[in-house]
Amino acid sequence: MIMLYLSIQLSANAGLIFSVDDNNINKDDTITVNLFAQDIPNFDEMSLFIEFDTLMFDYNVGSFSSVLDDICLDCFIDATPENYGLNLFFLDFVNEFNTTGLGQFLLASFQLTAKDVGDTAIELKENSIENYFYNSVTSDEYFVESSKQNLSVTAAQVPEPNTILLMAIAFGLMVRRKMV
Repeated sequence: MIMLYLSIQLSANAGLIFSVDDNNINKDDTITVNLFAQDIPNFDEMSLFIEFDTLMFDYNVGSFSSVLDDICLDCFIDATPENYGLNLFFLDFVNEFNTTGLGQFLLASFQLTAKDVGDTAIELKENSIENYFYNSVTSDEYFVESSKQNLSVTAAQVPEPNTILLMAIAFGLMVRRKMV
């Protein structure tokens, strides 16, 4: 019973947090989405289903990056576009990925291009962080709390031309033409 209580208390602050580099999104803008991990447990497999409106946003293939590529040399991490958004998959072939001391770190970053206007959100549809390949005693699976990032795409505002300025230019051209 004590172990159960401690495991609940230790993972209380764990989570996955979305952020975007720009909240003022116009149609045809490209935004960078960052997914931060906060105090998640050690793991050797991770599967995240990142959901966003694929009618409003296109995933920019080749824009995915992760700090795990730099930290874990014997790991595989990949992002695959799906009809619901993006599937993020991680596997550590040799050991479990040690998150001790990392606190909050950038788990993944990718880009989306807005192709339609409206309001939507980006969030985790499903997540699983597991530790069972190299733990022969138990198979631990963690479901981590996650944040939701609301997104609003608007049509780009085209500034109105100054009518008086246009009239002055037209008048100047007419006077110049009359002089020639």
